[in-house]
Amino acid sequence: MNLALNLAGLALRPHDRFVLTGLVPAVETEEHAWFADGPECRSSIEGAVAVYEFPECRLELTFSSLNPENFLLDALARNTSTRDLRIRSVSPFRTRNDWGSEGLLTVSAEAKVMTYPAERAYGFSGPQRIDSNQPHRSFWFAGFSDARSRQNFFVGPADIPAGMIRQDIHPLMSHTPGRHVLRWDCSFDTRAGVQGVRLAPGGSLKLGALYVSWWEGEYETALDRYGEYLGRKFGRKRSEHPPVGWCSWYAGYFADITETEVLKNLEKADLIPGLKYFQIDDGWESKVGTATVRIPEHDKTKFPNGMKWLADAIRAKGMKPGLWIRPFKGWGESAGVPEWARGATLDISHPEARTWLAQLTSRLVREWGYEYLKFDFVTYDLFGKWGIELPENPGRLGGVVDDTITNITAHRLALEAIREGAGEECFLLGCNCLLAPAFGIVDGMRIGDDVSAAHWERTLLMGAKSVAPLRFLNGNVWWNDPDCMMGQEPMSLAEVRLWNTFVSFTGGLPIVSSKLYELSEERREILAKTLPVQHLHARPLPSDEEIPPVWWSSFGEGDKRTVKIGLFNWSDTAREFELDPVSFGFSGGAPASFEFCEQMKPEIRQGRIVVKVPARDCQVILFR
Repeated sequence: MNLALNLAGLALRPHDRFVLTGLVPAVETEEHAWFADGPECRSSIEGAVAVYEFPECRLELTFSSLNPENFLLDALARNTSTRDLRIRSVSPFRTRNDWGSEGLLTVSAEAKVMTYPAERAYGFSGPQRIDSNQPHRSFWFAGFSDARSRQNFFVGPADIPAGMIRQDIHPLMSHTPGRHVLRWDCSFDTRAGVQGVRLAPGGSLKLGALYVSWWEGEYETALDRYGEYLGRKFGRKRSEHPPVGWCSWYAGYFADITETEVLKNLEKADLIPGLKYFQIDDGWESKVGTATVRIPEHDKTKFPNGMKWLADAIRAKGMKPGLWIRPFKGWGESAGVPEWARGATLDISHPEARTWLAQLTSRLVREWGYEYLKFDFVTYDLFGKWGIELPENPGRLGGVVDDTITNITAHRLALEAIREGAGEECFLLGCNCLLAPAFGIVDGMRIGDDVSAAHWERTLLMGAKSVAPLRFLNGNVWWNDPDCMMGQEPMSLAEVRLWNTFVSFTGGLPIVSSKLYELSEERREILAKTLPVQHLHARPLPSDEEIPPVWWSSFGEGDKRTVKIGLFNWSDTAREFELDPVSFGFSGGAPASFEFCEQMKPEIRQGRIVVKVPARDCQVILFR
């Protein structure tokens, strides 16, 4: 890898495959903002390390190649002053290209910026147009795909980051007609509480490596390789397919769930093929934490026999019991509440807070007998905002006892405490949880906001639209949870088929949330056809639509190769799909045979297969 410094910043030439110019790193403290192209900076190259000497700190960027298309950028900040230094953010990957620039980050007007959420998607992540000259913000990951040149670019974490990674991409219309220049700022928010993390004289902060990739071809292809890379580093031991579960929340109970209703559904659990987990959601607890109650108490009116008894009852039916918890909520201001639990949130920088988290999950698992824990409200309780509302530099709600670790490092340590208490065999599902700090800890992760059987448009926006952007994490780092499968009214039969088939086809975590004893035979049959989920690494065909309508996966080799195709019509009118077998790897034309999972009569037009799918419905096809 060749590095060169000039007045325009750092130029990077990995394997001579591409040149990335104009890299101008920056460091922001509570008092100053220093830029690598400023007069106060002295820069040099020491082998594969670019060094930037600022008046009070030093930034070291270490570059290492993975292959001709990928390299790692590792950043370390060091306090070189004689006093404590508070670092708010570090931008190791920052370009200052102007309107006349050419090179890797100059793209056609057809290019799209790919954005990703801080925790779960709220309908705003995914491909974004660049022709409006409006800036785009992404968290942890970001990329672009240029359909005209077939060039793609991507930046994401290669390690557990020490700060929240924020990627701001600002398209500028170039002086060259039909071209845009992308200004790119990838920064680590390194606050501890609301101030910058404190580094003592001589102290250093390792930010974590970035994975930077450039390639020609399909965007999804190299994104799959990145997901596999993360999986090798952080993937937990898991079953070949995502486990099937039941959840009380959307079954119509919400926080009004009772022991009686849990048992009524438990009696009908055999209606769900392959059911493994049976989870009680919010509504079982009466007190989250007080000066005297360190472990949540159950509501004795709604659950008279207690939660351990209920876990035993679920296990007696051959399933593993699951429980919802909200572990990061503060305990209020009453007398006797420890300082680290006062107010709206726990101070997770405090070792005693993390010890309590481990004690909590240990008791729920080892004493009460729960084998599946869904922990919720993580981002909201720690930062006072949902992921979509996070401010430019999110700080913790209150002060922190340890200001030498960042909010994100404290977050990671707290998740490690939850896992330590729960043990390695407990299935942990993160909900409203920041993504990158949870790598290697959780078994499942909510990737969309709440869906609704009564509000179809919400299910589309918050559920279906969340699947494609974070697809590369599924089955690699954890099982993606786009939210629950449902079979109840007022969803129509077609909507039940569409939503549940989509979750199943894309390999999502199949957690059913319906009153099992009220489901009609027709609705039970639809659920039965979609379970258990066979994780086949389905991917979408390139599409300009907000929710890609065509997904496919391939398995087997040679004359035994089979391609499974899902056609999903999210619109309110019937839709005709025209499928070119070449798009699915059949270079010789039409496949030898094909079959439909539902009875439909296709039409063949000039070697293409034409399928008409009704409004809000779907069709699955097998090509052989």
